[in-house]
Amino acid sequence: MTVIHLLLLLAPLSSSITTSFEQFGLKLYSTVSQNKKNENIFLSPASISLAMSTCTVGARQETLNQMLKTFEVSSTKQLIETAEQVMHIFSIANQDKQIQLKLANCLYAQKTYQLQEEYLKIIQNSFKADIKLEDFQNEGAQAVQRINAWVEQQTNNLIRNLLSIRDVIPNTRLIIINKFSKDLTNADFHEANGKISKVALMHQREKFFYAKNNDLHIQIVRIPYKNVVEQNLASQPDLMQKLLSHQNIRTEELHLYLPKFKMEATFELSDMLQQLEIKDAFSSQKANFAGIISEKNNQNRLYISKVIHKTFIDVNEQGSEAAAVLLHQLWEKTGIPEEGILGRTIIWTRQSLLNRQTPALHTAFAAMLGTENLLVNQDRYVMFRPTREHPARSTTTNLHLDMNPWAHIEYEDNSRQLEILSKLGYDSDDDWITENNEPGCARVGELHVQGVVNLADNLEEDGGFWLVPGFHKYLAQWAADRKDLSNIYGRFSQFIMIDRDHIPELYDAACHISTRAGSAILWDQRTIHGSRANRSLHPRYAQICKMFPDDHPAMTPERAEKRSRAISTRLHAADINPETDLTPLGRKLFGLTT
Repeated sequence: MTVIHLLLLLAPLSSSITTSFEQFGLKLYSTVSQNKKNENIFLSPASISLAMSTCTVGARQETLNQMLKTFEVSSTKQLIETAEQVMHIFSIANQDKQIQLKLANCLYAQKTYQLQEEYLKIIQNSFKADIKLEDFQNEGAQAVQRINAWVEQQTNNLIRNLLSIRDVIPNTRLIIINKFSKDLTNADFHEANGKISKVALMHQREKFFYAKNNDLHIQIVRIPYKNVVEQNLASQPDLMQKLLSHQNIRTEELHLYLPKFKMEATFELSDMLQQLEIKDAFSSQKANFAGIISEKNNQNRLYISKVIHKTFIDVNEQGSEAAAVLLHQLWEKTGIPEEGILGRTIIWTRQSLLNRQTPALHTAFAAMLGTENLLVNQDRYVMFRPTREHPARSTTTNLHLDMNPWAHIEYEDNSRQLEILSKLGYDSDDDWITENNEPGCARVGELHVQGVVNLADNLEEDGGFWLVPGFHKYLAQWAADRKDLSNIYGRFSQFIMIDRDHIPELYDAACHISTRAGSAILWDQRTIHGSRANRSLHPRYAQICKMFPDDHPAMTPERAEKRSRAISTRLHAADINPETDLTPLGRKLFGLTT
C-alpha cells in the first residue's frame, strides 16, 4: 500500500515572517501522522494556522498563553503580522489566473451576541474575513445550508457539505470558516511495496533544487508552484525533520515525472490540537475568549468544540481549471503532428467558448472601444509545440496584418469591407475568421482592436507575440508609399504575411512581449504583428480574442440572425447551455440577447 503525505508549506519570504506558521504546521503534521497511520494525509498549515490565529487573538490569560506557546510566538501582535503577510501572499496568487490558489475567511456569529469592536477590526482588516450573523439557536439547519453554500461558491464547488447538522447545536455561538482550494500519458509507477501500477504522469524538464541522501534511501526535489507562493513536499512522516534540515541541496536539470492525482481529505482536529498543549481553549470550564465577546455574553464560557479541516487538491502540470481543460482538448484532438501551429479545428471547444465571456476581457475592450455594447468574435487557438528537441515541428517566425492595407486606403467609403461582411453566412469557420480580419477596418480612422490571451507562461525563448510598435500610426502612409507590394501580396487579400526579404526593416523593428498565463495583449489591428518561432522546451498556447461594437454598420438584422443561429448550434455541439453555462454578459457578447 502506498500512503501519500502531502504538506503545503508557505515558502519563507523571510525567516521572521512565516516561522510561526511553519513550526505550527510541522507540529500538527507530526501529530496527525501519528494518529492517522496508514492513511493519506493532506494538510494546509497556512489554512489551519489562520483559523486558529483568529481564535488566538481573542484569547486571554492561560488560554492565550497555551496557544501562543504552540505557535512559538510571544504576542498576538506577531501572529497578526504573520496573518497579514500570508493574506498578502494569497492576494498576489489570486491575481494569477493559472494558479487558482484561493484562501478566504469568514466568521459566523450568533446574531444575539455582541462581539468586541477591537476583535472585529482585527478580523476584518488583518485576516480579511467576512462577518456574517446567524441564528444558531432557532435556525441551525438553515445556517448549515448557508455556510455550506458559501464554501461551495468560494471553492468553485470543489468542497461540498463542510458542515453537517450535527456540527451546529443550539448553544453554538461562533463558527470560523477558513477555506483553501487549489487547482494546479499513462506510464508505470513503482509503489513502495514493489507493485507496478499504470497511472497518469506529469512530465517536466526543468532546473530544480535537488538532493539525494543515500543513508535515508531517498531523493528530494523541491517543486515551487508559480510565484513561489508555496511548495509541496511528499515524504514519509519520520523523515520530515531530516528532509527539511538537509543542507546538501544543489540545482540540477531533471526529467521529472510525477503522478497526477486528486485528493480530498476531512479531519476533525480538536483532539490533535489538544495534544499540542492547546487544552483550555477546548474546555467549557477553562476557556477564556474575553477578547472576542463582550462581558455580558460571557456568562456561559465561549470555547472551541470542533476544528474541521476539509481540503481538496487537483495536481496536474497545467495549473488552471480553464487552461487544463483546454490544453487537454488540444492534445487529444491533435495527437503529435509534426506541425507547430494549430488553428481552425479547435475554434469550437467548450472551454474556448467559455473563455470568451471573461469579464476582464470585456472591460478591457470596452475601455478601448468606448462602449460596453460589444460582440465577441470566434477565432483560432495557437499552439507552438516545443522544438528544441524536435526540429521537425519548428515554426517560422512571422509578421503579418489581419487586414489589407491597400484596400483600407483605396476604399475610403468602406464599400469593399462592408460588402465582404454582408455576405457572411457563418456556415464555415472561414466566415468567422473573415469577421475577425475585416470589421475593425470597416471604419477608416477608428480604433481597431485585436487581442490574444496567453494560456501558458510565454517567455522570450518560447517565441510568442511580437509587433512593430506604433506602426498603426503610419500604416496608411506606408501603404501609399509601398503600392508596389500590393502586386506581390494581392490588392484584396485579407491576410498579409510579410516576407522578411521584402521588408527586412520591419523585422528589425519588431519587439517581443513576454507574458504570464492568463495575461491578455490588446493592440491596434493596423499594427504589424506576428509570432516568433518556439525554440524552447515548453509549448506556447494562446487564444485569439477580439470584440467589436454591436452597432457595426455591416451588422444588419439578417446577418445578426444568421450569426445568432450559428452560435447557438456551436454552443449546443460543445455541450453548453446558454441559460446555465453562460453569464448574462456571455449571452450578450455571443449575440444571443440584446
